[in-house]
Amino acid sequence: MPFSQQIDRAEGVIYTRAWGVLTDEDLSGIHVAMMAEPAYKPELARLYDLSEVTGLPVSSRAILRQSLATAEAPNTRRAIVVPSDEAYGMARMFAILSGRDELIQVFRDRPSAVRWITRASE
Repeated sequence: MPFSQQIDRAEGVIYTRAWGVLTDEDLSGIHVAMMAEPAYKPELARLYDLSEVTGLPVSSRAILRQSLATAEAPNTRRAIVVPSDEAYGMARMFAILSGRDELIQVFRDRPSAVRWITRASE
């Protein structure tokens, strides 16, 4: 699955956009790519834009694994933009399993997610 990442140090946000079919391996690959970025810092907020994802053959095991694997500083916020009810449910599962439910918000549109995540980094 194709994806892109941009780290905006001025805003304090890592922007990840994915499109196509999202698989278990893709979840891990996105995380590995983010951690490998020289500008990566665990205190940066994150916005995952999945609005162009067309399929989600992702297992609950992969969501659990990813929720436990993400290294971040305390109080780091994450916004997830999703295109469907199925994706919304998976994103909420991720938030709950991470134990950081109050710091992870799921949105149906990117502008709302950007407003929330950039306000968080001020």
